[in-house]
Amino acid sequence: MKRISLLILSTFLCACIGNAQETPDYFSIGKYDIIDSAYMKITYLLDSKKDTTEAMHNKTESSDTQVLLIGKKGSKYYSQDVIDYNLQTYAEYIKKGRPYPRNKPGAYGFEIYKSNGEDKIKATDLGSRLGGNFVYDDNLSDLQWTIINNSDSVILNYQCQKATCVFRGRNYTAWFTPLIPVSNGPWKFGKLPGLILKIADNREHFIFECIGIQQLRLPEPIKYYKLDYTRTDRLGLLKLYKRYYDDSAAYDLAVHGTRSLELNSQTGKWEEVQHSRIKFPYNPIELE
Repeated sequence: MKRISLLILSTFLCACIGNAQETPDYFSIGKYDIIDSAYMKITYLLDSKKDTTEAMHNKTESSDTQVLLIGKKGSKYYSQDVIDYNLQTYAEYIKKGRPYPRNKPGAYGFEIYKSNGEDKIKATDLGSRLGGNFVYDDNLSDLQWTIINNSDSVILNYQCQKATCVFRGRNYTAWFTPLIPVSNGPWKFGKLPGLILKIADNREHFIFECIGIQQLRLPEPIKYYKLDYTRTDRLGLLKLYKRYYDDSAAYDLAVHGTRSLELNSQTGKWEEVQHSRIKFPYNPIELE
């Protein structure tokens, strides 16, 4: 089996391909376990930068609509764009036996499950570009905040307070509201005396901002998808992604036994390669 990876000389187009590589593939959402019921739904917009080189600094921003469901036992954080894509893809393409299109650039296939009052969480990476679905356990004991006094702000008509922390290689500033006494927020963030409505790292590579808060009249099921997961750990998964982005052709050959073709700009012909000529831009939210 051969995997086609087009060699593009233009730096801009190369970055676009890199964004696509970040985007998860289709995965089945038809089978799941209901692990809790949500009484609150918070919607965030994540703006992120895939390529942080100076030439591409303002050209590779992408956005993803993400949701935090708050239940009595815990919470789930996921990409609504990815779920919508999978629903549409199954209905319009999979059932008809047609090849499905690439997901929206900038969408993330991760889902984060937190247990109320505990540091332990579970993270899944669904439809991964690495091939398959991954799951790992994590612990947020190293998430330590400094609350800044006399630093009020207003977000979505909620009075918010400022807090800072260093978390896995990035310096963050968060705005949380004690008016919603839920110690939670986007991604793996939480452990503040109120809901986080906005958080960004100091380089603005990742900016999460709340765009909607709903108190649900009817409980919404919190789902855990029944998929074939590869169990790993956080650092192991980071290393796999780094390996893939550094040389996707070598990764696919070693891990999946698939061979890649790249277009030779000199001859105009497709050539089988064991190593990619392109190193895709890679800027993970967790650097360590």
